[in-house]
Amino acid sequence: MAKPKGGLGRGLSTLIPDNEYQTDKEPMFVSVEKIAPYENQPRKVFNKEKLEELCESIRAHGIIQPLIVVKKGDIYKIVAGERRFRASLMAGLKEVPVVVKDLSDEEIVQLALIENLQREDISEIEAAMAYKQLSEKYGMTQEMISKKIGKSRTAIANTMRLTTLDDEIKKLIYEKKLSAGHARAVLMLKDEKKRVSFANYIVEHGLSVRAAEKLSAVYEAENEKKPKSPAPPKKLDAHYVRIEDELTAALGTKVNLKPKKDKGVIQIEYYSNEELARLIKLINSVSD
Repeated sequence: MAKPKGGLGRGLSTLIPDNEYQTDKEPMFVSVEKIAPYENQPRKVFNKEKLEELCESIRAHGIIQPLIVVKKGDIYKIVAGERRFRASLMAGLKEVPVVVKDLSDEEIVQLALIENLQREDISEIEAAMAYKQLSEKYGMTQEMISKKIGKSRTAIANTMRLTTLDDEIKKLIYEKKLSAGHARAVLMLKDEKKRVSFANYIVEHGLSVRAAEKLSAVYEAENEKKPKSPAPPKKLDAHYVRIEDELTAALGTKVNLKPKKDKGVIQIEYYSNEELARLIKLINSVSD
């Protein structure tokens, strides 16, 4: 069977080759008292309902896939499988199967991130913090992270921008009251206090991402002491909406059309000098 060429389909083999992961050694069973989560685990919030479902599955069938751990003194730190570990505790297991690996700190962070992205979607904030750690602590560029994780460099850059948000806004994203798309609309505001206010406004009024993007500039100009409800944005004709979507997909970044009769403005957004250079190169290649 042919192996996937890239992306998350490569799974744990991205960092641990198949022949290494499928070790000749049988998984060893370790007391749950000697196992602890890895401190830099990217996932911070675990869905209680899904943990309970996994707990019932473990009670019925046991743990099918062993945890991946590294040994630190007398303690085994979890690299991949913290959800299974938590569910095992709920199920009352006294010991669980593990495979011990010799991994660097950088490999541990990468593997933990990939494992979580594959098993269950982590929040955009958790992913953003993990990407930031790979960048700042291990010197990985956005391009390097993109190749390792299997997501576009633009997606990595956009997600990393969420780390600049106020903690109150991050909490709304953790609680899934605010989507990452809404959060990027909030980032369009320069004033941090207005960002928090706008984020709460989006939640209270149930705005769509597109509506939030259109209202961001209006909200920026609002008097903070006398807040007014921003006027709803003028709806674009379906023809222009389709063109916006096509340009956004082609350029890999947000594009806004502002038509005025037979003329108008095309607004292309970028979030870093690196991304600006990429857009210029892309546009030049089309014109050549």
